[in-house]
Amino acid sequence: MADVLHKETLQYLKSVHTPNYDPEEWLINPDLSAVEGVDPKYWKIQDDKVLEMSGEEKDTAYLEEVKAEAFQAIDARTREILAEGFSYRNERFSLSQAAQLRMTELIFLLDQDAPLDFPIVWNTLDDTWQIELSDSTEVRSFIQEGTQTVVSIINSGTSLKAQIRSALTISAVELIKDER
Repeated sequence: MADVLHKETLQYLKSVHTPNYDPEEWLINPDLSAVEGVDPKYWKIQDDKVLEMSGEEKDTAYLEEVKAEAFQAIDARTREILAEGFSYRNERFSLSQAAQLRMTELIFLLDQDAPLDFPIVWNTLDDTWQIELSDSTEVRSFIQEGTQTVVSIINSGTSLKAQIRSALTISAVELIKDER
């Protein structure tokens, strides 16, 4: 019985039946002393020796993983900001998907000159008050404010993602802060 380490995937198995593992693909009883205490994702095989990656190699090897995590964090923050709603006449209103859909439907109806029953009533984010939009001009103004807020929030996240996409190292990604 021996321990083995796959030369490409770095899969490490303990106490295996060695004849089942081809030495062309696996290191048999590898010396791990050079990587003691090092996360296995930072190991590399060089001349059948297990070594720790250099800082530059670590940056390159896991850059895409770090970028994906940064994108997820930006998306989460975008959802948080959208949940805060938008301000109109000193009150907060929802930017939920349902609210955005309602806004889209109203604009469509207004653009089609469809008859609407005024006033259009819209609850505040916390449901403690409601606004009455008395005509199409007020409805358009209200929806424009909400739409501009959504676009601004999404554009700011998109800008951060573009910076991350162009980053060449993990440390460069880590310097990009979402301070929205």
